Amino acid sequence: MSGVTKYSGWITAFCFWDDKGSCLHKLPASEQMEAYSDSAPFGDMTIDNFKDHIDLHLMLDGVRYHKVSDDEIPRGWNKVPVAIDDNGENIKAEMVAGSVGISCLMSGIENESSLSSLDTMQPQSGW
Repeated sequence: MSGVTKYSGWITAFCFWDDKGSCLHKLPASEQMEAYSDSAPFGDMTIDNFKDHIDLHLMLDGVRYHKVSDDEIPRGWNKVPVAIDDNGENIKAEMVAGSVGISCLMSGIENESSLSSLDTMQPQSGW
């Protein structure tokens, strides 16, 4: 695999717990781990000292954002067991909530194929 395997920044605020409910935010082992600020996120980084910056965490407005590995990104939905009593008949079911689907929309931007094509997807939250 090529590319980044850990993500950091404001997007990780949405990745605070894993699918088992455990906190993904790992505090640094020592205070030697520094945060880089929003004023100069890459500061004095060069190809020679890039490795020194690998473990730095983004800090914006005093909030330190943790890093999340690509295999730790939690799903955007969850389910719970539900017992339904339908006039004495017990039915076992599950309720699902979160980002459970997509809506396909027309952007209104004219393209070569047609104006009325579904060309935009939007996350759909629900339960």
